[in-house]
Amino acid sequence: MSNHSTGVIFGGNASGDDEIAAPSDALVFFGASGDLCAVPPKAATIGPAQVIAAKHRIDLHAISVGGSPISWQRLTTRLVLHGPVTPLVPESILQTLRTDVWVSESAARDIEPREDIGY
Repeated sequence: MSNHSTGVIFGGNASGDDEIAAPSDALVFFGASGDLCAVPPKAATIGPAQVIAAKHRIDLHAISVGGSPISWQRLTTRLVLHGPVTPLVPESILQTLRTDVWVSESAARDIEPREDIGY
């Protein structure tokens, strides 16, 4: 799964060796506001086997930074939902499985690169 287009935080492993990896990955999501206290101390890593075995799958494409036009997130959403199923886009496996998918209006908008902001 892509850790930018879902609510799942990836990092570390289930053995407990994730004290360093989870916060570094989580900084992208929780540390963006500057509140490092909001960063979870640990996270669970799941792989394709756990995703396939899940009784219910939810895929959320709605993360944005202050409602800004994030073209790479929109591209990732399109690759996950409409691109080929490939290990290069791990979350694309959801195309082959029953999954509830929510796409925000922001993620569904046209991709318009903004050179003035760099993405």
